[in-house]
Amino acid sequence: MAEEVTISEGQARDAGGRERSTIAFPYGDLDGGIAIARALLDYGGGQGDPNSLAAWAGHDSAKSGTFRNKVYAARDFGLIEIEKNEIRLSPLGRDILDSSGETDARANAFLAVPLYQAIYEAYEGRLLPKDAGLEHKMHTLGVAQKQVAKARQAFARSADQAGFFAFGRDRLVKPTASQSEKLSAGDGAPDGEARTPHDSASPTGRNVKKISLGSGGEVTLSLSVDLVTLSRHDRDFVFKLIDSLNDYTSDAPTGLRPEATDAVSATPRTAEQDAV
Repeated sequence: MAEEVTISEGQARDAGGRERSTIAFPYGDLDGGIAIARALLDYGGGQGDPNSLAAWAGHDSAKSGTFRNKVYAARDFGLIEIEKNEIRLSPLGRDILDSSGETDARANAFLAVPLYQAIYEAYEGRLLPKDAGLEHKMHTLGVAQKQVAKARQAFARSADQAGFFAFGRDRLVKPTASQSEKLSAGDGAPDGEARTPHDSASPTGRNVKKISLGSGGEVTLSLSVDLVTLSRHDRDFVFKLIDSLNDYTSDAPTGLRPEATDAVSATPRTAEQDAV
């Protein structure tokens, strides 16, 4: 008879006596979590015990460190629910396995991690700091000092897998729902290879950001072109415009801070400057 193994919320990932993180994040990446969700659906119909799931996912034992990291990642991304000796697929877990909604589900799973949501809110559509600066930011958000390097590495892998680095690894850009249609159509990747948001060009869309100037008047930035097809020079120019408006917004005196009609960086799968 197989030994019963329980995976619970209370299990520590850090040895006693060391500084502990106060904000949740996974050591595994998004693709590892999705692999657990896939095994759970394909072999267990959406639920199973740890021993069975370990076998379905190709691991020798439910005590395997690699297996546990994947399970914790799947939980932290909101793909599964764990209750004592039972692991169940969540609604988001089912969505992420459905190609028709995979792009949105990957983005939502990434942002379900408290640390990743905090980083996204801090740098949405703006330049990310270098590795040392990002690790420092993570530490201020609650990641233990000895864990910041692993946290940053897992964050970078998952951001890439979720499509947030589609336009460069120097900023987080949330993918749009329209990407799922391109991916399911098979654009850009040979048969048998995994397809990601990087494999296809995004359709032209439109975003508008309006700010009120402190001395009176308004400035409007309208974006309506596919960033994928832009040259590096033009893309850098567009992002500098966005950063300039964001910087002005954040620096505006109290009472003069403008309201944006649409956050350009919230759906920046497409962009261009269009009007003032």
